[in-house]
Amino acid sequence: MKAKKIFILCFLVCFSVLIYAQTEVWQDVGRPGFSFGATSWISLYVYNNTPYVAFSDANYEGKITVMKYEGNYWLPVGDRGFSAGNIYRTSLYVYNGVPYIAFGDIENNGKATVMRYNGTKWETIGDAGFSVGGINFISLYVYNNTPYVTFTDLTDVNNRIVVMRYDGTKWDYVGDKYVSEGRADYAKIIIDNGEIYVGYKDYANSGGATVKKLVGTNWVPVGNPNISNGVVEETSIYIENGEIYIAFS
Repeated sequence: MKAKKIFILCFLVCFSVLIYAQTEVWQDVGRPGFSFGATSWISLYVYNNTPYVAFSDANYEGKITVMKYEGNYWLPVGDRGFSAGNIYRTSLYVYNGVPYIAFGDIENNGKATVMRYNGTKWETIGDAGFSVGGINFISLYVYNNTPYVTFTDLTDVNNRIVVMRYDGTKWDYVGDKYVSEGRADYAKIIIDNGEIYVGYKDYANSGGATVKKLVGTNWVPVGNPNISNGVVEETSIYIENGEIYIAFS
């Protein structure tokens, strides 16, 4: 049986990407440890069989670098260390061959910033640091040329999560401002046929995994809240053929 290609990141000082290919063994994608120096906050995306990675690059003062695997080599996409300053919590997305990156922007007091590579250089979408205040656990999705992000809003006394999108001029909230009833971590966003879903760790429901969907302006649970029936960490969500999957530890 032909095996699917599966990519995985290996978190090392200089990191590597591996692929589980038709040979049914794990193989390095290019040279192991291809980054120049230590890395953190790694994010992976594969577009048309081309893997892209984003990371905080210690060789560039913790600024962000994006690389892609092309012609048997890992090559930088635009300049290395292109962010204004140190970053944290990256989320990478490639839409129609255009890479987008969202991150917590330490240069802007830990607020959210989203950038896009225009073929020549990385440009900021809207304002740098567009969130009201500091953020955590950012997740990016691009749908119909429109970038969406979800993150924990650290300015909210309850640390609830929000979803925002760029309307071509500015970043606005999507639906009711707060998705969660209480504190939420590890939020991930996905859009399927125009329908927006967010999965997260839900402290208002015993720290379990909850998935919500935007209906009109309301965020409503998909099934019961706390679908995990126990405390979770590190959620991830995916939709295939209309079926919703959520993974967690």
